[in-house]
Amino acid sequence: MYRGVTLEIQGITESIFQHLKTEIITGNLAPNERLSEEKIASGLGVSRAPLREALRLLENGNFVIRLPRRGAYVAGLSVENLEKVYEARTMIESYAIDLFKTKRTRDLPRAEKALAAAANLSVPSTEDQKGMLEYVITFSDFHVGLIEGTENEWIIQFYKSLTFNLARYQFICLYIPGLTTTSFEVHKQILDHIKKGRYEAAKKALLIHIQRTASLIKEEIRKNSCGEER
Repeated sequence: MYRGVTLEIQGITESIFQHLKTEIITGNLAPNERLSEEKIASGLGVSRAPLREALRLLENGNFVIRLPRRGAYVAGLSVENLEKVYEARTMIESYAIDLFKTKRTRDLPRAEKALAAAANLSVPSTEDQKGMLEYVITFSDFHVGLIEGTENEWIIQFYKSLTFNLARYQFICLYIPGLTTTSFEVHKQILDHIKKGRYEAAKKALLIHIQRTASLIKEEIRKNSCGEER
């Protein structure tokens, strides 16, 4: 009986967690916005216990911060945090290419599948937030596919823990003219280099791509003043 109750609560917690995470990524819950437990629980029709557990999970994932005697807030988007996230991203993706070179890996089916999916996408309307999230995730799947090509479950797990925080920042520059088209072409180039065993060329293209994206996001953060440092 107790085990069933626990599983039910865990199911509610997971649903709340996923919902709030999506709201944060898409900006419906804005950076630095205070999260009222009473308001959220009432709006979702849930009790405080699973909500608090969901907020704890969001805090562990760096989506939420708790301030003493002030409550929970959506984590801000800042240049400083962006740099930290992208340092981790650069380290992992660079190492993935090094592993491909060591193992002579040339076939990356997940990355190829993601590239094919992105080829058929059009930029969604700003009103279609679900579509916006799917769009960002589809493009990000190429990079997840690279990491899955390492066949190292620890590296894969660690990288996937970054992807949704990356998505928050990628949303910022989603509508910069030509950005997604350029990203798609660079993804094709990287994959082509790997298929032909040109690992250093693939790594160079990857690093330039990551650095360019980070620079564009920094510009948007500064321009829109959407991240107050805490």
